[in-house]
Amino acid sequence: MVAERGLLRRLLSEPLLHFAVLGAAVFALGRATSAESDVPTVTVDAAVVERIQTALRDKLGREPSPEEVDAALEGWVDGELLYREGLAMGLDRDDPLVRQRVIQKMEYVGTNLDLPPEPDEDTLRAFLAEHPERYAGTPRHDFTIVTLLRGPEDADDSRAQALLQQLREGADPKAVGGRHASGRLYTAANLAGTYGPELAAAVGELPVGEWGLVPMAQGWSLVRHDAEHPGQALPFEQVRNRLQLDWKSYQRSSARRELLDELRARYRVERPG
Repeated sequence: MVAERGLLRRLLSEPLLHFAVLGAAVFALGRATSAESDVPTVTVDAAVVERIQTALRDKLGREPSPEEVDAALEGWVDGELLYREGLAMGLDRDDPLVRQRVIQKMEYVGTNLDLPPEPDEDTLRAFLAEHPERYAGTPRHDFTIVTLLRGPEDADDSRAQALLQQLREGADPKAVGGRHASGRLYTAANLAGTYGPELAAAVGELPVGEWGLVPMAQGWSLVRHDAEHPGQALPFEQVRNRLQLDWKSYQRSSARRELLDELRARYRVERPG
């Protein structure tokens, strides 16, 4: 017994033992602290509370009670826990709806946060100067029409085709038979309202100077597109609202393209074959 006590005294006086015991204590404390810090945290911050209160207020049509807010917050925490565990398990992968929603959010973050709230007048005028064709008035057309009524002898459109060929070869529209008409400075809407949408579409598609054949209910219309007059530039104040919307849309599209170019530079895309 005396020998054992002496041995214990000597061990306790050893600096190496002191170091080992202290190291073990620090290691145990470190593990405990690390385990506590590794626990995932769900933070119910002021923004979450405000969002929950606003949603309840809209749903109930009145100010929610504290108990209702607490219950809704508990529901939010439950959803957050399930959401995080689902992500950890990879349940978001290969889900087209989740993928599309994440894409939309990323596009919003990447293309909206850096845009100035409203472009100034100089910016809009510069944008107008770069894209004048977008803000011109409606184009107008000159045209010639020869209307050929269907007769009892017309089993098909061969008579209309023959007349079309004569006109294309330079025949005088007033001398080939049928009813002759012409118009100047008609918009597409004017043409459709006067002669029908089929003829208006034909005039818009025909090259200037060309004849075309348009079947009608009672026969055929042979139409030549004589001239096209580009729309005149509209006053700045008249198109200002359109310019604002288009400028923002253009900036978002440019920001999206820049974002994707940056991402493509950071990723490697592999394709089969």
